[in-house]
Formats: sequence, structure tokens, C-alpha cells
Amino acid sequence: MGTGSQYVGIEHRCVVAVTSFAEPSPTPGDKDPETGIQQNFWFALNENRPLFFFAGLWTRWQGVRKLKEGPGDHELYGFLTTAPNALIRPIHEKAMPVILTTREEAEDLAGSAMVGSKTAAADGARRRSRHRREAGHSSAAGACTRLAALKASQ
Repeated sequence: MGTGSQYVGIEHRCVVAVTSFAEPSPTPGDKDPETGIQQNFWFALNENRPLFFFAGLWTRWQGVRKLKEGPGDHELYGFLTTAPNALIRPIHEKAMPVILTTREEAEDLAGSAMVGSKTAAADGARRRSRHRREAGHSSAAGACTRLAALKASQ
């Protein structure tokens, strides 16, 4: 198995709750005239921006993330990507997030029932989004909600 294969087990699977995501403009120099920052294209399921999930992986890690804070225990996550669909491909030709839109899809990712609910995942995403806005971040990252309630035999 390749790099990261130790993280593909069911115990490391999670969903990342989001309401939208952005990809930077593929056009060089396509910058916002006011900020000078590369423009983003935003994607959502529809104009109401309902909650959905990215398929993800998580792990515990000990180490230094910020020098002034020193070493610590951390829970890290990332989301899985796949080939882009027709909507995303013109903006990002290499990949897009693996998108899960139903509870059943999220449960299939885990191979068993999901602990918590979409509401719990949404609460985590809202808290993370509010924290990032208060900290001055311009885009909200999803909160990783672990999928557990694993069968003892697995």
C-alpha cells in the first residue's frame, strides 16, 4: 500500500460538514481589484446552501503545529478527492472533494451507523466557521465528525 495507507481503516474515516466550498480561479492574475487576492469560484448544492459532507480521514497526532505553542496532542483531518465532474472541471481540472449528500452515503463511508447526526455535524461546522470568522479567516473549514459505532468484529 502507498503513503498514508495506515489511515484508510474504518476507524480513521470521518465526514467533513460543509455548506459550500471554493476553488481558486484558474486564470492567472484573476485578482479581486480591492484586495489583490486571487478570485474564488464558490460551489454549493443550491442557493440555500444546505448542509452536505466531504468524505474524510482523521488521525491523532503529537507534534508542533505552532512554534510558540510548542508540542501538543492534535486531531487532524483531511478530505478525499476524486476526478472532477463537468461543473468543477473547467475551474479545477485535477480533482474535487468526494461529496456525500445523504445520511446513507455518510453511513456507507463508515460501514456502519454514524454516531451523532447531521445536526451534530452542522453544529460543529457552525462553531468552526464562527471561530474562523472571529480569527479573521475568510473561508470556513468543515468540522470533522467521526464515524464510529463500529461493529466489534471489525
